[in-house]
Amino acid sequence: MIDNDKNTEAFYFLFATTPRFLDENEPKGARMYDALWRRIASPLRRLGSSLDSVIVRLPDLTEEQFYEIASKIKSIFEVAREQSIENVQPSHLRALAGYVKTSAGGRVATLVRSTVQILNMAAADKQFDFLREFEFVVGRVIADERQDRLA
Repeated sequence: MIDNDKNTEAFYFLFATTPRFLDENEPKGARMYDALWRRIASPLRRLGSSLDSVIVRLPDLTEEQFYEIASKIKSIFEVAREQSIENVQPSHLRALAGYVKTSAGGRVATLVRSTVQILNMAAADKQFDFLREFEFVVGRVIADERQDRLA
């Protein structure tokens, strides 16, 4: 699509990514693909917050939005598993959302991975104790994310 854009008048490409992907020093980022980098390098230098800008920085998600994401993941998980996960309650998801937002770096990826891991554990063990385990699970997810970034 990027290299064959001669007939795309009034056509916009919209994608979302992380600041790390757009960092020109990031070896696994946009700079890896020369055709993409040639098109976005100049606009990146003129970053703005106007809706007319080529690149718009989005505000951080709120704790409530983190909770909504975790809740939706649980709903999808239950449908996919055809199983209700009774030992993970809305109050647990609120605690998880608050912890990830304030104490674990506030990364959406961390919230998603932690939520799925907790739901997998809860589905496998009806005696799963969310309050005893969730900080440990989030810590393990963060360690795995760091390891992935170093790889």
